[in-house]
Amino acid sequence: MPTTREQREELRLLIKDIFTEMFSDEEFLSSLVKRASEKLGLQKIINSTSQKVTELEKENLSLKRKIDELEQHSRKSNLRINGIDEVRGEDLNKTVLSVLRDKMQIDVKNEDISLCHRIGKQENQKRPIILKLASLRLRQQILANRRFLRKTTIFISEDLTTERYKLLKICRSTFGGKSVWVSNGTIRVKVTGGDGGPEECVGVQRHYTCKGDRR
Repeated sequence: MPTTREQREELRLLIKDIFTEMFSDEEFLSSLVKRASEKLGLQKIINSTSQKVTELEKENLSLKRKIDELEQHSRKSNLRINGIDEVRGEDLNKTVLSVLRDKMQIDVKNEDISLCHRIGKQENQKRPIILKLASLRLRQQILANRRFLRKTTIFISEDLTTERYKLLKICRSTFGGKSVWVSNGTIRVKVTGGDGGPEECVGVQRHYTCKGDRR
């Protein structure tokens, strides 16, 4: 039912009287001020907590990156070998030495190998081999001579951390295998366009970024 002008005026005056009475009540005003202060204080706490959480997330990411860097540094003398058949009771050092000497034409001695073992579950009959070498020079020579393995099932690569392997997979899927390579533990991507150098990819846990110049 539509209201008349007089009714609307009466309603306006009634509301005005109610508010006038409410705001003249000291107890009501004190309660209102208290609630407003509590709300403002709570908002400050929320803002402060949110800022602290953001700072902790940054610190956590920075710490994970440092741990990843240290772990990768500890693998600087390592190589990963895939594709060598696994035989029960095998002499892995002898097998690897044979590949390096006979297939890759590298003069290597038994003492040049610091550690040699397979990783992964037993049911996989061609588990990867981790090879730790006594010198970085020999490691680089092996990487340089990988071309001799092109017609074989054997593949040798740098030993990356778990997180860098995840990033490597993402980069290869995104940019294509021919545009992605690894150099001393760093994953690099060649992107067409621009005048810069190769783009460097860095990733830790679930945080992946690609940064650098493009070419």
